[in-house]
Amino acid sequence: TFERYFDGAAKIAVPGRVYPVSELYMDEVAATLYKQPMFRQWLGPGILCGGIDIPAGAEGDWNERAWKTVVFRNTRIEDRETLWGLREKGLESQMMAPFTKARLVDGLRKHDVLQQSSLAFDFPVIEALILHIDRMFKDAQKQDPTKPAGTVLVFLPGWGDIDQLQKRLV
Repeated sequence: TFERYFDGAAKIAVPGRVYPVSELYMDEVAATLYKQPMFRQWLGPGILCGGIDIPAGAEGDWNERAWKTVVFRNTRIEDRETLWGLREKGLESQMMAPFTKARLVDGLRKHDVLQQSSLAFDFPVIEALILHIDRMFKDAQKQDPTKPAGTVLVFLPGWGDIDQLQKRLV
């Protein structure tokens, strides 16, 4: 133990309770949030465009490169309302179609491509997940008002990411 390793180290006792912890991965989070229409747009263009066949020749040379160009030009938070410029390309009905395992896998791949290009679409996903957890907790509290408050702990890779998410949440 820590106390045996550092012989003579000071020890304090902090009363408390241990709560169960859940680990979630992006594929689980995306599938969960997609089931709730209000959170779908928070998933970002990569995940939502999973499995969409982007035909060449539609509106000129409409292919994956053209898709990326549209998304790269529409990366502000408010661009979520226009589906990052993809609504005008006629992709909305496909983006909101039922989610399959194949769509999810392809969407996660596209999401990763956008992330590697320094587009920060993970923050809205984290925000939506926190809102989803909060709603679940509040619904559970309505059933059992004695249920104690819980805590959401989010691990991020660096202080800059922590600061950026904190600014988005408050």
